[in-house]
Amino acid sequence: MREGEPYLHHEYVGKFQVSSCRSTARPGERCEQATVSAEELQDLMDQFTYIMHEKFLLGEDHEYLDYSKIDNDETLDDHWQREANHDAEEKYFNED
Repeated sequence: MREGEPYLHHEYVGKFQVSSCRSTARPGERCEQATVSAEELQDLMDQFTYIMHEKFLLGEDHEYLDYSKIDNDETLDDHWQREANHDAEEKYFNED
């Protein structure tokens, strides 16, 4: 996720990860003293993950992901097809 949104990652999480900051900082990133607790850092990471998840679901990370491969991969539909069949069977037997 860091590679997909380096600035967003830095603003939410990266600037608070002091222990590895100097070795992993990218050009233009500032190393700052950690001023957040572990709980706050986890909350920031959760927020960052939520944003990246939403971008994925909305199709906004097409620069890094080829959605057509996912859309055209029928093996990914197997789970949903089985679930739909199971639901139809359940409905049929519950009607008795």
